[in-house]
Amino acid sequence: MRILVTGGAGFIGRRLIEEMVKRGYETVCLDLLETSLCESIVGDITDRDVVFDAVEGVEAVLHLAAEANINHAHKEPANCVAVNVGGTQNFIEACLHYGVPLYFVSTCCVYGDSSEHPSNEQSTCVPTEIYAVTKLLSEYVIKEYAERRGLRYNILRYGTTYGPGMRDALAVFIFIKQALMDISVTIDGSGEQTRCLIYVDDVVAGTLAVLEKGVMNKTINLTTGEELSVLQMVEIIREETGSTEKELEFFPDRPGQIMRENIDIGYAWQLLGWWPKVGFRVGVCRTIDWYKETMLI
Repeated sequence: MRILVTGGAGFIGRRLIEEMVKRGYETVCLDLLETSLCESIVGDITDRDVVFDAVEGVEAVLHLAAEANINHAHKEPANCVAVNVGGTQNFIEACLHYGVPLYFVSTCCVYGDSSEHPSNEQSTCVPTEIYAVTKLLSEYVIKEYAERRGLRYNILRYGTTYGPGMRDALAVFIFIKQALMDISVTIDGSGEQTRCLIYVDDVVAGTLAVLEKGVMNKTINLTTGEELSVLQMVEIIREETGSTEKELEFFPDRPGQIMRENIDIGYAWQLLGWWPKVGFRVGVCRTIDWYKETMLI
């Protein structure tokens, strides 16, 4: 099976392609950067011709490519919209033209300030920042094309994903770095805000379960039911790094801060038989080991 993975040179995309190659998939990567993991196309997803050329000849598209750095998105919202919505629109049209299904990677951030906890796939979405807004808008466009024009799709709402190879802008990376340097850990807001993080291998397994089970036209949460506050995450990281008890340093809340994230993943279990295997403490220990090896600490 020949599958196009967009954003395949990124953190999650690389790990996904590695596992797909192991399982015998013929994979093609479309990214701004080249990868040696598989056949690689260097190109911009906002370029319609590039997208149509990449989709021709594949049997499915796993669309991960996005402007996912929230800081960049806030500074250049127009670019975030162009990449996340405009780029996705290109894949919608290309997949429809060639008759192949689109697997769109969205985010659990679309739930935002929803008062429905735990949030399931039917919960009201109240996104609070531009990245989540673009993802939710793309979901709506995909569903409109499915209803009106017969697009086949699945929408995968990932939780915040961490693990070896993660981006240095993510909070877990920053906390690990600060703890290993034995300096004060910096926290935006009170630290009481909660998140449901997922280890990268678990989100890869969930994604491939969607692909291999043959489900279609579904929206599925792929994260963990383990709800942790930022303070709890920091405590676990400090324990596992053996850092001293330096005082935490608190900064004002960033705009759009979500105070509670509590995600229901029962549908993924019911539909796919998938459940995350790696708890935060185990996953963060693996990530700490990777950081030490990579950063030569």
